[in-house]
Amino acid sequence: MRCFVAVPIAGAVRRRIVALQEELRAADADVKWVEEENLHLTLKFLGEIGEEATERLQGLLSAEVSRWPPLGVEYAGTGSFPGGERPRVVWVGVGGDRERLSALAAAVERAAERTGVPREGRPFAAHLTIGRVRSPRNVRRLAAALERKTGEVFGRDEIREIVLFRSTLTPRGPVYDPLARFPLGG
Repeated sequence: MRCFVAVPIAGAVRRRIVALQEELRAADADVKWVEEENLHLTLKFLGEIGEEATERLQGLLSAEVSRWPPLGVEYAGTGSFPGGERPRVVWVGVGGDRERLSALAAAVERAAERTGVPREGRPFAAHLTIGRVRSPRNVRRLAAALERKTGEVFGRDEIREIVLFRSTLTPRGPVYDPLARFPLGG
C-alpha cells in the first residue's frame, strides 16, 4: 500500500489555507489545488510499503513519538518549489519550533529506514503543499500572487500527534485514510 507519515492540520488553519487557495485561483494558473480534507504536513513519504513493514513501522513510531513533547508551529508565507519559471509545488511555510520539527522528521526517517524504506535524498524542508502546478500557464501571475502573501500568517498550531496515512489514488484525486495515530508524549 502507498503510505506517508504526516501531521494533521487544525481546522482553523485549514480554512485560512482554503481562503488563500481561492485568492490564488485568480491568477488562472494550471494548478491542482489540495482539497481541504487532504491538507497535511508531510514528515515522510513512504511510497509502496507492505503490511508487515507497516506493522513494524507502527511499533517503532509509537515508541519514538511517545517521548516527544508537543511542538508549536506557525503556518506563514508562501512560495513554490523550485522557484523561477517552472514551479511544481505551491506551498505555505512552516515556522515556529522548526529545529524540533526537523528532529522529529529525522526520527520518523530513521524508523522508516529500519523497515526498509529508503532514506530521502534531500534534507527535510518543512512546508505545507497546497497545490501542484500542471503546466506553465500563467505561472508568472501565480508567482506574483504568491509574492504578495510572503509575510502573511495563516495560523498557529500545536502538534500533538502524527499520523500514518494510506494514500489511494483515484481518478478524482487521492484519498487519504489514517491507519494509525501516534500522540506525542511529554
